Amino acid sequence: MTWQEQLRKLDEDLANGSLSADDYRVRRDQILSAAVTAAPTENAAPGEGDSTQIIEPLSPPSGTPQQSAPSSQPSQPQPNAESTQIVSPLDSSAERTQAVAPWQGQRPAGYPQQGMQSPPAGFAQPPAWNAPEADSSPPWGGSDLPPIAPPAGADWVSQGPERADGEKSPSNSKKILFSVLGGIVVVGLGVAVWLLFGRDNGAEVQAGPGQQPPAPVTTKPLPMPPPAKPEPSSDATALVAAPGSPRNGGGDFTLGSLATNKLLPDPVIAALQQGNMISGRLNASTTGSSTVGIFSLTLPTPSDATTVANTYADTQKSGGLQANRDLSMQGLPVFSTSAKAQQAVFRGVYVLYSRVVIVETFGPDRAEAQTLFTSLLAQQVDFAPPTQHTP
Repeated sequence: MTWQEQLRKLDEDLANGSLSADDYRVRRDQILSAAVTAAPTENAAPGEGDSTQIIEPLSPPSGTPQQSAPSSQPSQPQPNAESTQIVSPLDSSAERTQAVAPWQGQRPAGYPQQGMQSPPAGFAQPPAWNAPEADSSPPWGGSDLPPIAPPAGADWVSQGPERADGEKSPSNSKKILFSVLGGIVVVGLGVAVWLLFGRDNGAEVQAGPGQQPPAPVTTKPLPMPPPAKPEPSSDATALVAAPGSPRNGGGDFTLGSLATNKLLPDPVIAALQQGNMISGRLNASTTGSSTVGIFSLTLPTPSDATTVANTYADTQKSGGLQANRDLSMQGLPVFSTSAKAQQAVFRGVYVLYSRVVIVETFGPDRAEAQTLFTSLLAQQVDFAPPTQHTP
C-alpha cells in the first residue's frame, strides 16, 4: 500500500469515527515521515528544465519558532522566514523537485529531506490548534449508555506522553491497565463462583424464597452390639445351636479337614493357615428351604483373628455380595445378595477375643432366609457379643 493510499485510508477512518483526532495526527505524521525518508536523496541540478513546486508551510501555533533549512536559492527572499529545499520527487519519470517546508520544526535544520509528489486532492490539513477536539467516542455510545472513557478528573489512568495542547494522548499504558483490570474482574468472578458452588460439594444448598431446603444427606451410624461377656472356653461354648434339622458336615474340624472339605473360601483358608488356626467348629442345619451355618475359628491372638475376619469380609465383597448396613452393627459387617438374585445369601462376621465367628443363611426364598438370619444373628450376638467394635 502506497503512502497516498495510507493517507486516504486514514482520512476514511477519521471520517467514520473509528479513529480519534489525536491518533489521526500521530499516524499521519508517521506516514508522511516514512514517505519522505523512503526514497533516496537525489538533489536535482538547477537549470535542467525541472519545475519546482513551492508548498506553503503548515501554519504553526502563534509564537512557535520555526527552523529554516539551508536555502537552495539564497538570492530570493523567503516568506514567513520559511526556507525551501530542492528535493527529488518519488516519481522518477516526472523528474521534478519540490520545495517543501520543514515538518513544523520536527526535523533539524540542514537535515536532508526527500521530496514527494502531492496527492491529487492535496495533503489532509490538520485541524487548527485552537479548534475544539473531535469527539472520539464510538458511534454506539450515547447519553443512554455509560461513557467508555473515565470521567473528568480521573487523572490516575491518564498516562502517556504529553500532547502539544497540554492533554495526555492515549497510550498503550492505558490499554494495558484496562486489560489488567479486566483480568482481575474475571479472576474475581471465578473465585466468587468457586466460593458459592465449588468450595464444598457437601455444603448445604441455600433454598430460594418459598422453597424448602433439601434434606442433608447423612449416614445413619451403625448400632452398638451388646457389651462383651467373658471369653468362652471352647468353640462349642462360643456358638448357639443351629435351628432346624442338623445336616452333614457339622461338628469340630481341624485346619486340614477344613481345607479338604472346602467349608470356607480359599483366601480365608489361606489366611487361617498363615495365622496357624488352633481349632474350629461348625453348627449346621436346615430349616424350611434355607440352610444355616455358624462357625467358630480359634487363632493364637486377637490380631490373628482380626486378620482372618477382614479377609473373610473382603472375600464376600469380591464375590459379588453387597454390604447390608440395615443388618450390620459396629464391628459386625453383614453382606447379602441383591433382591433380584435367585439364591438369597446373608453372612455376618465378627471377632470374639481370639476367635472368628461367622453366621450365614442361604436359600431360594429371600424373605425366609433373611428372617432366619436376622433371628439367628441376634441370638448369637446376645450369647457371645463381639469384642471389637470398629465401625
